[in-house]
Amino acid sequence: MGCETGKKEDNNWIVQEDSFSGRYLGKSETLMALGNGYLGIRSANEETYAGEKRNTFIAGTFNRFDENEVTELPNTADLIRMDIDLNGEAFDLKSGEIIFYNKALNLKTGELKRQITWVSPNGHKYELFFRRFVSRDNLHLIGQRVEIKPIDSEAEIKIISGINAQMTNSGVQHFSEGEKRLFDSKYMQLAQTTTQSKIHFVYNTTHNFEMDSKTIEPKSLVIMGRRFIAVNFSCKVEKGKTLVIEKISNVRTSRDIDANENADIEATKNVGKEVYIEVDKKINKEDDVDIEVEKEADVAADKKIDKEAAIEAEEKADKKTDKEASIEANKKVLEELRSLSLSELKAVARNRYNELLQKSAGIWAKDWNLFDIRITGNNEFDQLAIRFAIYHLIIMTPAHDNRMNIAAKGLTGEGYKGHTFWDTEIFMLPFWTYSKPEVARSLLEYRYLSLPGAYKKARENGYKGAMFPWESAWLKDGEVTPEWGSADIVTGKPVKIWTGFIEQHISSDIAYAVWQYYSIAQDQDFMDKFGYKLIMEIAVFWASRLEWNESDQKYHINNVIGPDEYKEHVNNNAYTNYMASWTIQKAMEYYIELQKNRPELFSILINEIGLDEAYQMWADRVKKIYLPTPNSSSVIPQDDTYLKKDIIDLTRYKNQKHPGLIHRDLSVAEVNATQVSKQADVLLLLYLMENLFSKSVKKANWDYYEPKTLHDSSLSLSTHCVLASDLGEHKMAYDLFRQATYIDLGPNMLSSDEGIHAASLGGMWQCIVNGFGGVRMLDGKLRIEPHLPEQWSCLEFTIIWRKDRIKLTIDKNILLLKKETDNNPEIEIEVNGINYILKDNCSIAIS
Repeated sequence: MGCETGKKEDNNWIVQEDSFSGRYLGKSETLMALGNGYLGIRSANEETYAGEKRNTFIAGTFNRFDENEVTELPNTADLIRMDIDLNGEAFDLKSGEIIFYNKALNLKTGELKRQITWVSPNGHKYELFFRRFVSRDNLHLIGQRVEIKPIDSEAEIKIISGINAQMTNSGVQHFSEGEKRLFDSKYMQLAQTTTQSKIHFVYNTTHNFEMDSKTIEPKSLVIMGRRFIAVNFSCKVEKGKTLVIEKISNVRTSRDIDANENADIEATKNVGKEVYIEVDKKINKEDDVDIEVEKEADVAADKKIDKEAAIEAEEKADKKTDKEASIEANKKVLEELRSLSLSELKAVARNRYNELLQKSAGIWAKDWNLFDIRITGNNEFDQLAIRFAIYHLIIMTPAHDNRMNIAAKGLTGEGYKGHTFWDTEIFMLPFWTYSKPEVARSLLEYRYLSLPGAYKKARENGYKGAMFPWESAWLKDGEVTPEWGSADIVTGKPVKIWTGFIEQHISSDIAYAVWQYYSIAQDQDFMDKFGYKLIMEIAVFWASRLEWNESDQKYHINNVIGPDEYKEHVNNNAYTNYMASWTIQKAMEYYIELQKNRPELFSILINEIGLDEAYQMWADRVKKIYLPTPNSSSVIPQDDTYLKKDIIDLTRYKNQKHPGLIHRDLSVAEVNATQVSKQADVLLLLYLMENLFSKSVKKANWDYYEPKTLHDSSLSLSTHCVLASDLGEHKMAYDLFRQATYIDLGPNMLSSDEGIHAASLGGMWQCIVNGFGGVRMLDGKLRIEPHLPEQWSCLEFTIIWRKDRIKLTIDKNILLLKKETDNNPEIEIEVNGINYILKDNCSIAIS
């Protein structure tokens, strides 16, 4: 895997491999994955191999296999597979001889290509050219094109291709058997339904064949099996001629908003503590209420009929939710989905592969115009790496639907079961906030829509307000963190996963992200509908979570896990305490602002939250929260006991080639008893709350904690990189950035088998824009302090600041700013401590 060899317009846009390895299939499957935020496909080959992972995921379609497992994204039907037989020999790169091989993903267009010259075991030579894309123009569409050319003799070519729904999540089958059909002897269709969440999936596919630029009709035989439908195509191809197969497929589910007229996102504005209005009313409801009867109840309520009549209407609705009505409603939804998806495929399949690809590539071109970062330096890999990161940030983000969020592995693997973590708010959201704010808003609306789960978790733990799950999935699922993990290296027993119980800083991370988005995007509509309530409900939680300590007359936060997950069951984790205190202070600030300037909105929140009572609790407690302060050496204690733990030689682990080496030598308890950190903790606090601490305190904590941090989490390197830039550790900053780029793109062939490291990719963007570019939002002001690495001579990128697009060009001496839109007459900017006013263009000396 490495940089591309293309020149000119494709330079530093190609991720490729030049040799085939049946041992390391997962590397290219993940790195060259295709997607559009709605669906994601690992780039397994058309032909199958032992050890491959043929994953296709549809965002938001979670299912729970049984009561002993948590919900996960199901691995859906495989539409990519093609079994190819050439003169009676199966096309298999593990046999015969490979004369030429190249597999390449074009980040600019989102197209995957694979070119092969292969000699079969019987000595026949063939050229094969595979192309594939997932459409950005039509979220449901997948296109494939295969060219097969016999070089030295005529060939009888047979291809079995269709829809294989026999897929599992590492052995777990999430679907019940569905109906299979063949329409017009051309269009294959297969339907399935998830076992627990009852989500309908419908897949369609069709094939077109061509030779000598003319359409041909090969012999065909339909094959149907359990969860499987395909066609066996066969035809003879003369020596030197090329058989072309184009396969066009689509996927739809009953979660699709555009297929479900009752899935009205506007309804989610009424989410409250006691009332949860699901946006997918028509499908996937546990009670499957008959729509017409439900409308009767609504009409009755609207006409304000007496209480007894309303109760009678509700009872009537309940009575009709029997099994028979449920089955009938589901049948209707499924048939509508089948009809819609098939009609769409028939319409789109009138176009050829290249036409469909160009439409998708056009969307990519528009996005790259917004998102591209240009680096001039002595190592072209840096340019490729950041484009690789941006590509994956785009294909993993369900920007089409605010009921969904980004998974820790995107849509590229089964790792973390498709769940959403704090990774989104702290590591990936800044990319969208500065680049396409409407997507950042959608991701934050997901948190608002999942408030019921946050309320439920708070109540179950004896608290008030919104206590957000550590791992989130579908809106109503609540906490979905697994309870048990892998075995302890010493005890051999399964390790309990405590993060879902006591890693609670996630709630403050969400509040921080809301504030950051609002400060940068200045989206008042978002704050009015969602933002104020989110921050205030989280502040209510923290106020109820505080524990009074008589000895120091302070409120403590005990028994938590901070960002450093190598330290469990600690008291007063600095990051957690500071972020909780900040959240409460921010809620109080907004309380006063709304009370003074927005009386109508203030009145609504008073009723929904009990705001007056909450404010009194905030005011009483916020000044008494224990905040760990720098000691005599200016070091902030990570928690009450960290600085008292054993110090050991960590050289072996700091120089490790693969993360987690320490767990091969020490048990969980032993790691917990040592001054070693999995990832940035106090240093992350210094990054996010940088204006609370002096540079000398930052330097002292950097010197203390950086040598003790193993970066065993992919989230960690970017934080250290940005801080290193701030502190003048420029060589180390660049080294940390390069380490981050190597997590997926580096030589470790097994690092990405479970999927892409999504948060690390967002972190790479922060390394460049927030670190080397020095872009920050501080106290509502745009601040820029560039720190270009020695290896770079120029850096160019754009940001969106309060609805204006600003282009930044940075070299060793000059910062050029160009306002490319004119939504604000002027923008105040601080550069290296000096205030400037940007009206159109501005050139500032920075040397």
